Amino acid sequence: MASQEKNSRARSGKISHPNEISNAGKNSRASGISRLSEATCAPEIPCANDAPDIFKTARTPGTVRAAKTTDALKASRATKPARIPKFHRIIEISRCDLSALSLVANGGFGRSRALLRPKKLSAAGINFIFSCAEAKKGETLALSLKEDSAKGEIAALIEVTDVYLPSADEIKGSIFQNARADVSAVEGEIRIIVDELKDKALQIQKIKNELQSPKISAFFTCADPIHRVHERLMRHMIDKADLTVIFLTATAKPDALPAALRKKALEYLLENFFVAQRVMLIDLSELEIFSDHDKPVLECIIAKNLGANKVVFGQKHKHIELFFDGGGMHTILDELQKRGEIEILLMPEYVYCEKCKVLVSVKNCPHGGHHHVHYRTQNLKTLLRAGILPPAIFMRKEISAMILSELFPARFENLQKLYDELFPNGGILQSHDESEFYEQLMQLYQTSALKT
Repeated sequence: MASQEKNSRARSGKISHPNEISNAGKNSRASGISRLSEATCAPEIPCANDAPDIFKTARTPGTVRAAKTTDALKASRATKPARIPKFHRIIEISRCDLSALSLVANGGFGRSRALLRPKKLSAAGINFIFSCAEAKKGETLALSLKEDSAKGEIAALIEVTDVYLPSADEIKGSIFQNARADVSAVEGEIRIIVDELKDKALQIQKIKNELQSPKISAFFTCADPIHRVHERLMRHMIDKADLTVIFLTATAKPDALPAALRKKALEYLLENFFVAQRVMLIDLSELEIFSDHDKPVLECIIAKNLGANKVVFGQKHKHIELFFDGGGMHTILDELQKRGEIEILLMPEYVYCEKCKVLVSVKNCPHGGHHHVHYRTQNLKTLLRAGILPPAIFMRKEISAMILSELFPARFENLQKLYDELFPNGGILQSHDESEFYEQLMQLYQTSALKT
Protein backbone atom coordinates (compact mmCIF):
# COMPACT_ATOMS: atom_id res chain seq x y z
CA MET A 1 0.00 0.00 0.00
CA ALA A 2 2.83 2.41 0.87
CA SER A 3 4.47 1.89 -2.52
CA GLN A 4 1.16 2.39 -4.31
CA GLU A 5 0.58 5.63 -2.45
CA LYS A 6 4.09 6.81 -3.32
CA ASN A 7 3.55 6.01 -7.03
CA SER A 8 0.22 7.77 -6.92
CA ARG A 9 1.83 10.90 -5.47
CA ALA A 10 4.48 10.85 -8.21
CA ARG A 11 1.82 10.64 -10.93
CA SER A 12 -0.31 13.35 -9.42
CA GLY A 13 2.58 15.80 -9.14
CA LYS A 14 2.28 16.39 -5.39
CA ILE A 15 5.23 18.21 -3.93
CA SER A 16 7.95 16.73 -1.74
CA HIS A 17 9.42 18.15 1.43
CA PRO A 18 13.15 19.06 1.49
CA ASN A 19 13.73 16.04 3.76
CA GLU A 20 12.57 13.86 0.91
CA ILE A 21 14.70 15.82 -1.53
CA SER A 22 17.73 15.27 0.69
CA ASN A 23 17.10 11.53 0.95
CA ALA A 24 16.66 11.23 -2.78
CA GLY A 25 19.87 13.08 -3.32
CA LYS A 26 21.87 10.42 -1.49
CA ASN A 27 21.49 8.23 -4.55
CA SER A 28 22.24 10.98 -7.07
CA ARG A 29 25.30 11.49 -9.16
CA ALA A 30 28.76 11.87 -7.67
CA SER A 31 28.74 15.50 -8.72
CA GLY A 32 27.11 16.42 -5.41
CA ILE A 33 23.81 17.66 -6.79
CA SER A 34 20.23 16.43 -6.81
CA ARG A 35 17.26 16.98 -9.09
CA LEU A 36 14.95 19.73 -7.84
CA SER A 37 11.44 18.63 -6.97
CA GLU A 38 8.42 20.82 -7.67
CA ALA A 39 8.77 22.28 -4.18
CA THR A 40 11.99 23.99 -5.14
CA CYS A 41 11.44 24.76 -8.81
CA ALA A 42 10.81 28.21 -10.18
CA PRO A 43 8.83 28.26 -13.46
CA GLU A 44 11.89 29.07 -15.52
CA ILE A 45 13.83 26.13 -14.08
CA PRO A 46 12.96 22.77 -15.73
CA CYS A 47 11.55 20.17 -13.36
CA ALA A 48 11.99 16.42 -13.42
CA ASN A 49 8.39 15.88 -14.60
CA ASP A 50 5.45 17.74 -16.05
CA ALA A 51 3.58 18.28 -12.78
CA PRO A 52 1.56 21.51 -12.68
CA ASP A 53 3.40 24.45 -11.25
CA ILE A 54 2.02 25.62 -7.89
CA PHE A 55 4.30 28.62 -7.34
CA LYS A 56 4.27 32.16 -8.52
CA THR A 57 7.88 33.32 -8.77
CA ALA A 58 9.22 36.83 -8.38
CA ARG A 59 12.77 37.98 -8.92
CA THR A 60 14.60 39.42 -5.93
CA PRO A 61 17.91 41.35 -5.97
CA GLY A 62 21.01 39.34 -6.74
CA THR A 63 20.74 35.70 -7.72
CA VAL A 64 17.84 34.85 -5.41
CA ARG A 65 14.55 33.64 -6.77
CA ALA A 66 11.72 33.71 -4.23
CA ALA A 67 8.95 31.13 -4.56
CA LYS A 68 5.65 32.23 -2.95
CA THR A 69 2.87 29.88 -2.09
CA THR A 70 -0.54 29.73 -3.81
CA ASP A 71 -3.89 28.33 -2.75
CA ALA A 72 -2.75 24.89 -3.90
CA LEU A 73 0.16 24.99 -1.46
CA LYS A 74 -2.08 26.24 1.36
CA ALA A 75 -4.44 23.35 0.75
CA SER A 76 -1.56 20.94 0.84
CA ARG A 77 -0.32 22.51 4.06
CA ALA A 78 -3.65 21.86 5.72
CA THR A 79 -3.12 18.12 5.47
CA LYS A 80 0.66 18.01 6.06
CA PRO A 81 1.65 21.23 7.89
CA ALA A 82 4.90 19.79 9.24
CA ARG A 83 6.14 18.60 5.84
CA ILE A 84 5.78 21.75 3.74
CA PRO A 85 8.08 24.73 4.36
CA LYS A 86 6.43 28.10 4.66
CA PHE A 87 8.80 29.64 2.14
CA HIS A 88 11.27 28.26 -0.28
CA ARG A 89 14.05 30.12 -2.09
CA ILE A 90 16.43 28.98 -4.78
CA ILE A 91 19.86 30.57 -4.47
CA GLU A 92 22.72 30.18 -6.91
CA ILE A 93 26.08 29.62 -5.23
CA SER A 94 29.65 28.93 -6.29
CA ARG A 95 31.55 25.67 -5.79
CA CYS A 96 33.70 27.57 -3.31
CA ASP A 97 30.65 28.35 -1.16
CA LEU A 98 29.42 24.76 -1.43
CA SER A 99 32.80 23.45 -0.27
CA ALA A 100 32.78 25.91 2.65
CA LEU A 101 29.26 24.84 3.64
CA SER A 102 30.36 21.21 3.61
CA LEU A 103 33.27 22.04 5.93
CA VAL A 104 30.95 23.82 8.36
CA ALA A 105 28.37 21.00 8.22
CA ASN A 106 31.05 18.43 9.06
CA GLY A 107 32.48 20.35 12.02
CA GLY A 108 35.61 21.53 10.23
CA PHE A 109 35.55 24.86 12.09
CA GLY A 110 34.41 23.67 15.50
CA ARG A 111 31.74 21.73 17.32
CA SER A 112 28.91 23.69 15.75
CA ARG A 113 27.75 22.23 12.45
CA ALA A 114 25.35 25.05 11.63
CA LEU A 115 25.69 28.52 10.13
CA LEU A 116 26.11 30.98 12.99
CA ARG A 117 26.86 34.69 13.24
CA PRO A 118 30.49 35.68 13.99
CA LYS A 119 30.01 36.21 17.73
CA LYS A 120 28.92 32.56 17.97
CA LEU A 121 31.31 30.97 15.45
CA SER A 122 34.65 32.10 14.04
CA ALA A 123 38.04 30.50 13.39
CA ALA A 124 41.46 32.14 12.92
CA GLY A 125 39.90 35.41 11.80
CA ILE A 126 37.43 33.67 9.49
CA ASN A 127 33.67 34.02 9.92
CA PHE A 128 30.63 32.69 8.10
CA ILE A 129 28.45 35.40 6.61
CA PHE A 130 26.00 33.79 4.19
CA SER A 131 23.90 36.51 2.54
CA CYS A 132 20.29 36.13 1.49
CA ALA A 133 18.22 39.20 0.66
CA GLU A 134 14.89 39.44 2.51
CA ALA A 135 15.48 36.14 4.24
CA LYS A 136 12.86 35.01 6.75
CA LYS A 137 13.15 32.90 9.85
CA GLY A 138 11.64 29.46 9.27
CA GLU A 139 12.10 29.30 5.52
CA THR A 140 14.21 26.73 3.71
CA LEU A 141 16.85 27.80 1.20
CA ALA A 142 17.58 25.50 -1.73
CA LEU A 143 21.13 26.06 -2.98
CA SER A 144 22.03 25.36 -6.59
CA LEU A 145 25.43 25.57 -8.26
CA LYS A 146 25.41 28.35 -10.85
CA GLU A 147 26.17 25.97 -13.70
CA ASP A 148 23.39 23.56 -12.60
CA SER A 149 20.51 25.87 -11.67
CA ALA A 150 19.06 25.81 -15.18
CA LYS A 151 18.91 22.01 -14.96
CA GLY A 152 16.74 22.21 -11.87
CA GLU A 153 19.34 20.66 -9.56
CA ILE A 154 20.22 21.50 -5.97
CA ALA A 155 23.39 20.85 -4.01
CA ALA A 156 22.38 21.78 -0.44
CA LEU A 157 19.61 23.02 1.85
CA ILE A 158 19.70 25.60 4.66
CA GLU A 159 16.88 25.71 7.20
CA VAL A 160 16.92 29.30 8.43
CA THR A 161 16.75 29.64 12.23
CA ASP A 162 17.58 33.36 12.44
CA VAL A 163 18.34 36.42 10.31
CA TYR A 164 20.74 39.30 11.05
CA LEU A 165 22.55 42.20 9.38
CA PRO A 166 26.37 41.79 9.47
CA SER A 167 28.91 44.60 9.75
CA ALA A 168 31.33 45.58 6.98
CA ASP A 169 34.29 44.04 8.87
CA GLU A 170 32.43 40.76 9.29
CA ILE A 171 31.72 40.63 5.57
CA LYS A 172 35.41 41.14 4.76
CA GLY A 173 36.33 38.16 6.91
CA SER A 174 33.68 35.81 5.55
CA ILE A 175 34.59 32.50 3.97
CA PHE A 176 31.61 32.77 1.60
CA GLN A 177 31.85 34.55 -1.74
CA ASN A 178 28.20 35.59 -1.60
CA ALA A 179 28.67 37.82 1.51
CA ARG A 180 27.39 41.32 0.62
CA ALA A 181 27.08 44.62 2.42
CA ASP A 182 23.65 45.86 3.48
CA VAL A 183 22.11 42.44 2.82
CA SER A 184 20.63 40.11 5.43
CA ALA A 185 22.65 37.06 6.49
CA VAL A 186 21.25 33.81 7.85
CA GLU A 187 21.86 31.33 10.61
CA GLY A 188 20.63 27.80 10.12
CA GLU A 189 21.09 24.06 9.77
CA ILE A 190 22.95 22.83 6.69
CA ARG A 191 22.20 19.71 4.67
CA ILE A 192 24.54 18.77 1.81
CA ILE A 193 22.81 16.53 -0.73
CA VAL A 194 25.85 14.45 -1.69
CA ASP A 195 28.55 15.04 0.89
CA GLU A 196 31.90 13.45 0.01
CA LEU A 197 33.58 15.15 2.95
CA LYS A 198 31.09 13.54 5.33
CA ASP A 199 32.07 10.11 4.04
CA LYS A 200 35.76 10.92 4.58
CA ALA A 201 35.10 12.24 8.10
CA LEU A 202 33.21 9.05 8.96
CA GLN A 203 36.14 6.95 7.74
CA ILE A 204 38.51 8.89 9.98
CA GLN A 205 36.16 8.52 12.95
CA LYS A 206 35.89 4.77 12.32
CA ILE A 207 39.67 4.42 12.54
CA LYS A 208 39.72 6.44 15.75
CA ASN A 209 37.06 4.21 17.25
CA GLU A 210 38.79 0.98 16.23
CA LEU A 211 42.27 1.87 17.49
CA GLN A 212 43.17 2.62 21.08
CA SER A 213 45.60 5.47 20.38
CA PRO A 214 45.33 6.22 16.67
CA LYS A 215 47.93 8.32 14.92
CA ILE A 216 46.37 10.38 12.17
CA SER A 217 48.61 12.83 10.32
CA ALA A 218 47.63 15.65 7.97
CA PHE A 219 49.55 17.23 5.11
CA PHE A 220 48.40 20.24 3.07
CA THR A 221 49.65 20.80 -0.47
CA CYS A 222 48.75 22.71 -3.63
CA ALA A 223 50.39 19.91 -5.68
CA ASP A 224 51.34 22.54 -8.26
CA PRO A 225 52.93 20.23 -9.40
CA ILE A 226 53.34 17.17 -7.17
CA HIS A 227 57.03 16.16 -7.04
CA ARG A 228 59.48 13.76 -5.37
CA VAL A 229 59.87 15.73 -2.15
CA HIS A 230 56.11 15.74 -1.64
CA GLU A 231 56.20 11.98 -2.08
CA ARG A 232 59.08 11.61 0.35
CA LEU A 233 57.26 13.61 3.04
CA MET A 234 54.07 11.62 2.58
CA ARG A 235 55.91 8.30 2.83
CA HIS A 236 57.59 9.49 6.02
CA MET A 237 54.18 10.32 7.44
CA ILE A 238 52.66 6.98 6.44
CA ASP A 239 55.50 5.14 8.20
CA LYS A 240 54.70 6.99 11.43
CA ALA A 241 50.88 7.05 11.32
CA ASP A 242 47.85 4.79 11.09
CA LEU A 243 46.32 7.13 8.50
CA THR A 244 47.70 10.05 6.52
CA VAL A 245 45.22 12.63 5.24
CA ILE A 246 46.36 14.68 2.25
CA PHE A 247 44.51 17.99 1.86
CA LEU A 248 44.61 19.44 -1.67
CA THR A 249 44.41 23.23 -1.41
CA ALA A 250 43.71 26.02 -3.88
CA THR A 251 46.23 28.35 -5.46
CA ALA A 252 45.76 31.85 -6.84
CA LYS A 253 48.96 31.92 -8.91
CA PRO A 254 48.23 33.01 -12.48
CA ASP A 255 50.33 30.19 -13.98
CA ALA A 256 48.92 27.49 -11.69
CA LEU A 257 48.02 24.16 -13.19
CA PRO A 258 44.23 23.62 -13.42
CA ALA A 259 42.71 22.31 -10.17
CA ALA A 260 41.26 19.25 -11.92
CA LEU A 261 44.69 18.37 -13.33
CA ARG A 262 46.43 18.81 -9.96
CA LYS A 263 43.83 16.56 -8.34
CA LYS A 264 44.11 13.97 -11.11
CA ALA A 265 47.91 13.79 -10.76
CA LEU A 266 47.73 13.53 -6.96
CA GLU A 267 45.06 10.81 -7.15
CA TYR A 268 47.19 8.87 -9.62
CA LEU A 269 50.18 9.00 -7.28
CA LEU A 270 48.18 7.89 -4.23
CA GLU A 271 46.32 5.12 -6.06
CA ASN A 272 49.36 3.60 -7.78
CA PHE A 273 52.28 4.10 -5.39
CA PHE A 274 50.76 4.18 -1.88
CA VAL A 275 48.87 1.71 0.29
CA ALA A 276 45.22 2.68 -0.17
CA GLN A 277 44.21 1.88 3.42
CA ARG A 278 46.89 4.17 4.85
CA VAL A 279 46.25 7.38 2.92
CA MET A 280 43.22 9.57 2.15
CA LEU A 281 42.71 12.60 -0.11
CA ILE A 282 40.41 15.48 0.92
CA ASP A 283 39.87 18.06 -1.82
CA LEU A 284 39.75 21.69 -0.63
CA SER A 285 40.87 23.10 -3.98
CA GLU A 286 37.60 25.01 -4.45
CA LEU A 287 38.10 26.96 -1.21
CA GLU A 288 39.82 30.24 -1.96
CA ILE A 289 40.42 30.85 1.75
CA PHE A 290 43.18 28.22 1.55
CA SER A 291 44.69 29.76 -1.54
CA ASP A 292 48.42 29.08 -1.86
CA HIS A 293 48.47 27.08 1.34
CA ASP A 294 49.31 30.22 3.35
CA LYS A 295 47.19 29.88 6.51
CA PRO A 296 48.95 27.28 8.69
CA VAL A 297 46.90 28.07 11.83
CA LEU A 298 43.61 27.59 9.98
CA GLU A 299 44.96 24.40 8.41
CA CYS A 300 45.76 23.04 11.87
CA ILE A 301 42.24 23.87 13.07
CA ILE A 302 40.64 22.09 10.10
CA ALA A 303 42.91 19.05 10.45
CA LYS A 304 42.22 18.73 14.19
CA ASN A 305 38.45 19.13 13.84
CA LEU A 306 38.32 16.46 11.12
CA GLY A 307 40.18 13.99 13.33
CA ALA A 308 43.93 14.45 12.77
CA ASN A 309 46.29 14.70 15.75
CA LYS A 310 49.43 15.72 13.83
CA VAL A 311 50.12 18.19 11.02
CA VAL A 312 53.33 18.11 8.98
CA PHE A 313 54.78 21.28 7.46
CA GLY A 314 57.93 22.04 5.55
CA GLN A 315 60.37 24.24 7.46
CA LYS A 316 60.12 26.87 4.72
CA HIS A 317 56.33 26.83 4.69
CA LYS A 318 54.77 30.20 3.93
CA HIS A 319 53.84 32.19 7.06
CA ILE A 320 55.56 29.84 9.51
CA GLU A 321 57.86 32.43 11.01
CA LEU A 322 60.71 31.00 13.05
CA PHE A 323 61.97 32.99 16.01
CA PHE A 324 64.21 32.39 19.01
CA ASP A 325 63.01 32.93 22.55
CA GLY A 326 64.34 31.58 25.82
CA GLY A 327 67.17 29.78 24.11
CA GLY A 328 64.90 27.83 21.79
CA MET A 329 63.34 28.04 18.33
CA HIS A 330 59.63 28.72 18.11
CA THR A 331 56.86 29.23 15.54
CA ILE A 332 53.40 30.82 15.47
CA LEU A 333 51.99 27.32 15.88
CA ASP A 334 53.51 26.73 19.32
CA GLU A 335 50.37 27.88 21.14
CA LEU A 336 48.36 25.09 19.50
CA GLN A 337 50.82 22.52 20.79
CA LYS A 338 50.91 24.05 24.27
CA ARG A 339 47.16 23.57 24.55
CA GLY A 340 47.60 19.98 23.46
CA GLU A 341 45.26 20.49 20.53
CA ILE A 342 47.52 19.05 17.85
CA GLU A 343 51.15 18.06 17.27
CA ILE A 344 53.11 20.15 14.76
CA LEU A 345 56.04 18.59 12.92
CA LEU A 346 58.37 20.82 10.89
CA MET A 347 60.27 18.83 8.28
CA PRO A 348 63.68 20.01 7.02
CA GLU A 349 64.39 20.93 3.42
CA TYR A 350 65.03 17.97 1.13
CA VAL A 351 67.39 18.07 -1.85
CA TYR A 352 68.91 15.65 -4.32
CA CYS A 353 72.62 15.25 -3.63
CA GLU A 354 74.88 14.44 -6.59
CA LYS A 355 77.29 12.67 -4.23
CA CYS A 356 74.74 10.73 -2.18
CA LYS A 357 72.72 9.90 -5.34
CA VAL A 358 69.47 10.13 -3.37
CA LEU A 359 67.03 12.55 -1.76
CA VAL A 360 68.52 13.77 1.51
CA SER A 361 67.81 16.30 4.21
CA VAL A 362 70.10 19.31 4.25
CA LYS A 363 70.57 18.52 7.96
CA ASN A 364 72.12 15.11 7.44
CA CYS A 365 73.95 15.45 4.13
CA PRO A 366 77.73 15.98 4.61
CA HIS A 367 78.22 17.53 1.17
CA GLY A 368 78.03 21.21 0.40
CA GLY A 369 75.23 23.10 -1.30
CA HIS A 370 77.19 23.04 -4.58
CA HIS A 371 76.25 19.35 -4.86
CA HIS A 372 72.57 19.86 -4.12
CA VAL A 373 69.69 19.94 -6.60
CA HIS A 374 66.80 21.96 -5.14
CA TYR A 375 63.09 21.33 -5.60
CA ARG A 376 61.11 24.45 -6.43
CA THR A 377 57.57 23.98 -7.66
CA GLN A 378 57.71 27.24 -9.61
CA ASN A 379 60.76 26.07 -11.60
CA LEU A 380 59.21 22.68 -12.35
CA LYS A 381 56.03 24.40 -13.48
CA THR A 382 58.05 26.67 -15.77
CA LEU A 383 59.53 23.61 -17.49
CA LEU A 384 56.14 21.96 -17.86
CA ARG A 385 54.50 25.13 -19.19
CA ALA A 386 57.27 25.30 -21.80
CA GLY A 387 56.54 21.72 -22.83
CA ILE A 388 59.75 20.28 -21.33
CA LEU A 389 59.83 16.99 -19.43
CA PRO A 390 61.44 17.54 -16.01
CA PRO A 391 64.14 14.95 -15.19
CA ALA A 392 62.90 11.91 -13.30
CA ILE A 393 64.73 12.96 -10.13
CA PHE A 394 62.21 15.80 -9.86
CA MET A 395 58.95 14.07 -10.80
CA ARG A 396 57.67 10.64 -11.68
CA LYS A 397 57.57 10.21 -15.42
CA GLU A 398 53.92 9.14 -15.31
CA ILE A 399 52.98 12.41 -13.58
CA SER A 400 55.01 14.55 -15.99
CA ALA A 401 53.50 12.71 -18.96
CA MET A 402 49.97 13.19 -17.63
CA ILE A 403 50.48 16.93 -17.15
CA LEU A 404 52.15 17.55 -20.52
CA SER A 405 49.54 15.57 -22.44
CA GLU A 406 46.79 17.76 -20.95
CA LEU A 407 48.67 21.04 -21.30
CA PHE A 408 49.53 20.32 -24.95
CA PRO A 409 46.72 18.24 -26.47
CA ALA A 410 47.20 17.16 -30.10
CA ARG A 411 50.72 18.57 -29.98
CA PHE A 412 52.15 16.31 -32.69
CA GLU A 413 50.84 16.20 -36.24
CA ASN A 414 51.29 12.43 -36.60
CA LEU A 415 51.83 10.97 -33.15
CA GLN A 416 51.43 7.33 -34.20
CA LYS A 417 54.09 7.57 -36.90
CA LEU A 418 56.47 9.40 -34.56
CA TYR A 419 55.92 6.82 -31.80
CA ASP A 420 56.45 3.80 -34.07
CA GLU A 421 59.60 5.21 -35.65
CA LEU A 422 61.23 6.40 -32.42
CA PHE A 423 60.58 3.56 -30.01
CA PRO A 424 61.20 -0.19 -30.29
CA ASN A 425 58.23 -2.43 -31.10
CA GLY A 426 57.55 -6.06 -31.91
CA GLY A 427 56.33 -5.34 -35.41
CA ILE A 428 52.75 -4.97 -34.23
CA LEU A 429 51.34 -1.51 -34.77
CA GLN A 430 49.27 -0.28 -31.84
CA SER A 431 47.62 3.04 -31.12
CA HIS A 432 49.27 5.20 -28.44
CA ASP A 433 48.25 8.40 -26.73
CA GLU A 434 50.40 11.41 -25.90
CA SER A 435 50.88 10.38 -22.28
CA GLU A 436 52.42 7.05 -23.39
CA PHE A 437 54.66 8.97 -25.80
CA TYR A 438 56.09 11.14 -23.02
CA GLU A 439 56.60 8.11 -20.75
CA GLN A 440 58.58 6.31 -23.43
CA LEU A 441 60.58 9.45 -24.11
CA MET A 442 61.44 9.75 -20.42
CA GLN A 443 62.64 6.14 -20.40
CA LEU A 444 65.13 7.01 -23.11
CA TYR A 445 66.23 10.04 -21.11
CA GLN A 446 67.00 7.65 -18.25
CA THR A 447 68.97 5.18 -20.36
CA SER A 448 72.51 5.04 -18.98
CA ALA A 449 74.37 4.11 -22.18
CA LEU A 450 75.92 6.91 -24.22
CA LYS A 451 75.39 9.41 -21.42
CA THR A 452 78.01 12.17 -21.37
